[in-house]
Amino acid sequence: MDAPITLNNTVGYAVVCRDGPVGRVRGYLIDDREWILKELVISNGFFLPAQTSAATPHAIIAINNRLETISLNATAQEIRKARPIRQPLSATSAHRRQRRLIPWDYLWAPDGWAGSTTPELSDRIVHDHAPPTHDRVVDTQFRSTSEISGNVIVGIDGEAGQVEDFFVQPTTWKIESLVVRLKDGNLYLLPSTWITVANRSSKRVLVNASKKDMIQCPGFDYDDDLEPAWNAEAVC
Repeated sequence: MDAPITLNNTVGYAVVCRDGPVGRVRGYLIDDREWILKELVISNGFFLPAQTSAATPHAIIAINNRLETISLNATAQEIRKARPIRQPLSATSAHRRQRRLIPWDYLWAPDGWAGSTTPELSDRIVHDHAPPTHDRVVDTQFRSTSEISGNVIVGIDGEAGQVEDFFVQPTTWKIESLVVRLKDGNLYLLPSTWITVANRSSKRVLVNASKKDMIQCPGFDYDDDLEPAWNAEAVC
């Protein structure tokens, strides 16, 4: 069974290529019409300011929640050669647990970036995500997860809570559910198929469900519901 990934929880993870560490996860770009993860945004280097570039999620071969690393089937040079992203992205997630420092010898462990049967880094690199205009309709489909996090969830009977995170299956990179905090203070997995629109200007996510429907959704807890690691080879 595929281990699910919550995207905001991995912001700040070290990105490890086949030949060593390259930087950290800066954020993610998603298609908010189809609710599919499109790009992993990487801050190249471990010190600010750093150039940001992006890679397809299909380059991800392993995610280790214990060591807080994401391994790519790409070289550091491939990542650094990608043209920078100019779209502002949040470097941290306010609700994420405090990170611990990871020893460098863990990052250099051979099993962190060993060869894989997954495809090489795709040529689909994000070059420039300028702020959307009426003349650039395509750009409105791609939004950073930090832009949607905190948006108000509105059901058919009114406001119900807010978006906390994005629940993704790593083989399809489909955002199957939003992690939402409802007004009872608890986290729930709200199916993305319930979403009718994510309104950019009002910062509201409209859902075709009532508050009663939402509290019947599966509950979520970061400590209990996340696997310690996911590896592409284990699910091939």
